[in-house]
Amino acid sequence: MESGKPDRATAPLRHAISLRPEVPDNYLILLRAYLESEDVLKRWGRVTKVLKERFKKSPEVLLNAGNLLIHYSKLRSALDYFNDLLQQGLIKKWVYHLKLGQMYLLLRRYEDARKELEASIVANPGSALTLYYLGRVWKEQGNQAYMLSYFKHAMEKGLDGEPKQYVEKVLGGLLNREDQQSGAASEKTK
Repeated sequence: MESGKPDRATAPLRHAISLRPEVPDNYLILLRAYLESEDVLKRWGRVTKVLKERFKKSPEVLLNAGNLLIHYSKLRSALDYFNDLLQQGLIKKWVYHLKLGQMYLLLRRYEDARKELEASIVANPGSALTLYYLGRVWKEQGNQAYMLSYFKHAMEKGLDGEPKQYVEKVLGGLLNREDQQSGAASEKTK
């Protein structure tokens, strides 16, 4: 898609929305198209507004829209978006803290990320995703013991999808390093 010119790509989506306005995926794809195209008119802002109005009883749809804002580094807009969702009672407070923690992690503000994620885990101790992000914070800060603890707890709570794959990769890498180090140590003792 040409930067700043999303009209060609988004016209069929806008048409699909006009035919079936109850389908949330069309809005989410349209939002993504505007975000990817660096739409100078910032039409993605109107899409998020419509999503909030039309799908207020669908928290997953609302969270997916916010996740897209985070993914495309529209962090100020994402913060405003999640604040608005919280004020309208459309998301739970623990989710709000989780999303703020994610944003602070992206900004490498690790202490702020940790505080928000800890507030999230206090409100919802069973959140595997929050435990995962706490593990990520500790990983970035170089605290392997805490990282491992949070990653293991997240896996025990049923972590899935990309976060699970990430944890498995990190843990696998650690195990390989330990095997190599123990192999090297045994070679030295021979």
